[in-house]
Amino acid sequence: MRASVTVRNGVPDDLPAVLELYDELCAAGPRGTVPAPTEAGSARAAVAARYARAIESPDERLAVVVTTQGEVVGMSLMTRATSSGLVEALAVHMNHVSVAAGHRGRGAGRALVAAATAWAEEIGAAGVAVPVYPSGREANRFFARLGFAPVSVTRVASVPALRRRLGSEVPSATLDEGHLMRRRRLRAATRGRAPTSRPRH
Repeated sequence: MRASVTVRNGVPDDLPAVLELYDELCAAGPRGTVPAPTEAGSARAAVAARYARAIESPDERLAVVVTTQGEVVGMSLMTRATSSGLVEALAVHMNHVSVAAGHRGRGAGRALVAAATAWAEEIGAAGVAVPVYPSGREANRFFARLGFAPVSVTRVASVPALRRRLGSEVPSATLDEGHLMRRRRLRAATRGRAPTSRPRH
């Protein structure tokens, strides 16, 4: 039997539970998508800030699935944008869709899709789009049963990997002093020491 769940807009008090769902989402992804230990803290902080902005933004919605006991068991960061990089049609994008492991198959996912559909109708969007890990067979089957079909494939490569493959074909970047300082601060932060600025001449 499916538990009774509702979908509402997230509030700041939901952030700890939502970040736990984000961690589950990352762990379910292909190897290499989970940030390294030295990067995990900063990545999680950036996601927390993004969720906080979405709570206040009229163009985004942090939708959360709540049980009758008030427990947050699912979430999706919904945004409005073109349906893909190849199709110029407005769509509601269901990003970061995650349902707690112990609550799957109980209607939380369908409730999120229903909420996205309602918002799409409200803003006059042509469709609803959702990114899914290629390795997530259960998630792919779930969305396919609801009528979602693949439109395009987004391939991602890291900058270091592309640099190794392309070598000298990649033009040298022109960096201003402020950008160089930010890069030095980032490198210093990962090494646990404060950056030092070069003296001006």
